[in-house]
Amino acid sequence: MVWHGFITEITELMEATRALQKSESRFRAMVGNLPGVVYRCRNDGQRQMSYLSSGIERLTGYPASEFLGDRARSYASLIHPEDRPLARQTPEQDVFEGIYRLLNADGQIVWVREKARVLREHDDPTGWCDGFVWDVTAQALAQEEMQERERYLSLLIANVIDAIVIIDARGIIETFNHAAEQIFGYSAQEVLGRNLSMLMPEPDRSAHDGYLEAYARRGTPRALEQNRELTALRRNGETFTIELRVSQITHHGERKFIGLVRDITERKRIERMKSELVSIVSHELRTPLTSISGALGLIVGGALGEPPAAMRQMLLIAHQNSLRLGRLIDDLLDMDKLVAGKMTFALGTHSLAQQLEQAIASNQGYAAQHEVRFVLLPVADLQIVADDDRLQQVLANFISNAVKFSPVGGVVALSAERRGDWARISVRDQGPGIAQAFHARIFQKFSQADSSDTRHKGGTGLGLAISKELVEHMHGRIGFESEPGHGACFWCELPLATPLTS
Repeated sequence: MVWHGFITEITELMEATRALQKSESRFRAMVGNLPGVVYRCRNDGQRQMSYLSSGIERLTGYPASEFLGDRARSYASLIHPEDRPLARQTPEQDVFEGIYRLLNADGQIVWVREKARVLREHDDPTGWCDGFVWDVTAQALAQEEMQERERYLSLLIANVIDAIVIIDARGIIETFNHAAEQIFGYSAQEVLGRNLSMLMPEPDRSAHDGYLEAYARRGTPRALEQNRELTALRRNGETFTIELRVSQITHHGERKFIGLVRDITERKRIERMKSELVSIVSHELRTPLTSISGALGLIVGGALGEPPAAMRQMLLIAHQNSLRLGRLIDDLLDMDKLVAGKMTFALGTHSLAQQLEQAIASNQGYAAQHEVRFVLLPVADLQIVADDDRLQQVLANFISNAVKFSPVGGVVALSAERRGDWARISVRDQGPGIAQAFHARIFQKFSQADSSDTRHKGGTGLGLAISKELVEHMHGRIGFESEPGHGACFWCELPLATPLTS
């Protein structure tokens, strides 16, 4: 027997094979570390896998080997029954992209996103589908939560009592709730997509777009985050008074404006009735009350002889109460003038120090009566723009309140300081302070922190409301600071005089 053979050197072939194996190992490791699954399947719509990266086990709980071979698990069987139409790949497609749900090995839902591309060859018209599937559960749940929140907010907006109108940066109406439909007389379908100016009478209608353009250029809000009274227009052409508060928000990267609208027609009618009633009653009472108070003053002063002691005491009480009633009527008339815009103001330049000294001198007797003393802290040489009579009225209200609520032997401190272009005047007492629950109502008409205590101390409940109106008519600001048990500090700020105003 003779054997014939030959020996060939295959070093190069073995090295190439090992390099190929190493490269394939690196590729599998790299693909296995991707945050998703790389796959290849026939483009026949059956999703029978010929390759599946190891990431499928992280995604579904099943190893890749279960999806390969003759007895393979079908990837399509993991797709949620409701989402199978969304995940269906048809042979005619060249590109596929979609989001759908899988059911993992534990029966839990996993949201996935898939991108795939079909590769066809001349001798293989069916081709192969190469794709990538990755977990988007967190994003999908966040999207669901956001949509649920938006549905909740839409339902909330639709059912609130006040009208809510939302516009975009161009003034186009995007939201118009049920209350807005009732107030303006339009249905939402009639106004959505139209300019907000349709709900305004002239001249506001023509000027509205200019407001938005000016805001877009300068970013300066004309009326954001503050209540304003405006005139609006119903569908039937009727004008009416509204209270409007506008807020700016950013939604999906776009600027929006939310308008909260309240029809205050009835409130204004009642306010006018109250004002007219107060004005009539006050004027009708003032004349006879002046006569009564004057007559009682003469009797108490001894103009008709010295009355008996018991009678004098009763006459004195009557005289004091007639004076108090007179102050109440004066306050009512002042408030009526302020609301009606009939009170005149003679604004001029005045020395701040002199105004404080005058206020102390005018109220010195009242402080002595309550055994309270004044302290005037050092005041810089500042000139302010104000009506001196009205400023004295404001300071008298501050001081009388501070004296009334100070303990016997207490100190009321007056001070002033410069704050930018403003001068702040402060009156601080050592009284019981103001309860937190009363802070929001402190400058409202007839407001009294404790009616029984106020009645005991005296006062009409109008002084601070009048002071607020007076300060604002002098282009100033008013406020207070207080903590229960630590006294109160009322202040007003008035503009400093410039060389031009001087």
